[in-house]
Amino acid sequence: MKRQLLYLLVQLTIFAIVSSALFFLTSEVLKSEYFKIKSVLSKQDEIDLSYLKGRNIFDIDLERESQYLIHLYPKYKKVKLIRILPSYLFVDFVRRNPIAYVKLNRYMCVDEDGFFFEMPDNAQDIDIPVISGLERRISRSEPDRRYDVKELMAGLDIIREIKKNASLKEYKLKKVNVDNLNNLSFFLVLPLPSPKRDTQPEVMEFEVKIGYEAVKDKISILANILTQIKDELPSIRYIDLRFKDPTVKFKNPKDKT
Repeated sequence: MKRQLLYLLVQLTIFAIVSSALFFLTSEVLKSEYFKIKSVLSKQDEIDLSYLKGRNIFDIDLERESQYLIHLYPKYKKVKLIRILPSYLFVDFVRRNPIAYVKLNRYMCVDEDGFFFEMPDNAQDIDIPVISGLERRISRSEPDRRYDVKELMAGLDIIREIKKNASLKEYKLKKVNVDNLNNLSFFLVLPLPSPKRDTQPEVMEFEVKIGYEAVKDKISILANILTQIKDELPSIRYIDLRFKDPTVKFKNPKDKT
């Protein structure tokens, strides 16, 4: 019994000594000039990060600073801070990527999270669809703000599913109309080969009525339908996927279903 008690006391003594040493070393490290941040590296020169200089590199809560910077600069989706020992900090800002334009009182960009931001300078070079029909849900759009609107999220869901479907990669999504969830629709464009080399290719456009339920499954059904009727695509007026049995409406007088 005495041996066990002596063994326990020895263990507690060793633990106390080690803990005290670690506490002392940690305190010294935090106070050391060697680990104070001398420079903050970032590709975003316009953002002032000087407030981080002079602080101990180990004393910075990286996650907390990341959230603070996102709050200050909401146009960035993520902010990642990386320690470069002994005295440098790298800050990486990840911009939000526009997934569509939104047509309201003015055109805005929107990312996959429903976050609105200003149109970039190279907007004319970004080929993305337009989401329309939100005027009754969002009266006035403001940049650097997320809009959690059901119609908007439904439109973004359609865009994501079309992008993910490899069978639809040759089609261009032109517009998504979200004015009425039950009648949610979008327009696909397919360039057709031109009979003459020097002329611009024809553009074939048709509407797909989809609603807002089971979007992923309906996009898969659409891909199968388009594969089966590819030779008749120029004659399509619209494809209706809102009901159990899909319907294909053609432009010619003798409508085919």
